[in-house]
Amino acid sequence: MNAPAINLHIPVKNAIRTLLNGFVEAGKFHQLKATQEQADAYTARLDELLLSHEPFLTKVKTLDTLAEEFSTFAPLKEYLFDLLLTNFLAAEVHLLGEEYLESAEWQKVEDETLHRGTELFNLLLYINEAIDEDVEISLDDFLREFLLTEEDEFQDEHTLYEDLISNQELLDAETGEIIKVWKAEVRNKSEIEDLFIPTLLFFAAPEALMAEQESVALLQHDKEISPEQPALLQAIFSFKNGFHDNISIHAN
Repeated sequence: MNAPAINLHIPVKNAIRTLLNGFVEAGKFHQLKATQEQADAYTARLDELLLSHEPFLTKVKTLDTLAEEFSTFAPLKEYLFDLLLTNFLAAEVHLLGEEYLESAEWQKVEDETLHRGTELFNLLLYINEAIDEDVEISLDDFLREFLLTEEDEFQDEHTLYEDLISNQELLDAETGEIIKVWKAEVRNKSEIEDLFIPTLLFFAAPEALMAEQESVALLQHDKEISPEQPALLQAIFSFKNGFHDNISIHAN
C-alpha cells in the first residue's frame, strides 16, 4: 500500500539549493573550503529529508546530524531549520488533520524548537501568504500588516525590526550605500544583522526574477560581510520565484 502523499514545497527546495550554492560561491572570497560537490551532496540529503515521513521533531534531529556531517556549511544551520519548518507548514501539516496545530503534539514541537531558527522564517511565511492571497509584496506591508510592528501589543517585533523600520528609505539606495549603513549602524548591534541587507535588497525589487548580479558581487567580494548574506539574498528570490513551478511529489 502506498504511503500518504508528501507535498514537496518547491519554493523551499529551490531556496535550499540556492542557499548552499550561493554559500559556496561567496566562500571562494573568504577562504572557505565549501565545495560544489559538498553542496550537491548536502542538497540531495536535504531533499530526502523533506520527502521523508518522519515526525517533524525527528526531522529536526536529522537536520542537526546533517549539519555536523556537512560542518563547512555550519553558518547556514538555523536558516535551514527555517526552511524545514516552512516546508512542514506549507506542505505537510494538512496531512495531519485540521486540528493538528491545536494539538498537544504541536505544542511539544513549539516548546522544543522555541529557540531555533531565525527571522528568515517570518519573511518566508510572509512571501508564502502574500502570494497565496495575491497581495503586493512590499516592505511596508511586511512590517505593518504582517508583523504588526505599529501595534502596541507587538512592540517586541518593533524592537527586533527597528533597523529595517528606521531605514526604509534605503529601498531606493544603491547597494553600496546599504552596505555603508549596515557597517555603521547594524553590524554587531542587531538581531537581524545578517538579514538586514538581503531583506532590503529583496524588497527593493520583489518582482525581479533574481537578485541583481552587481549587488550579489558586491556582497561576495566584501570581506567584512559574511558569505551567508549574498547566499540568503539569492535564496529569498529563489523561494519567491519557486511559486511559479510548485508541484506535488508523491513518495511511495
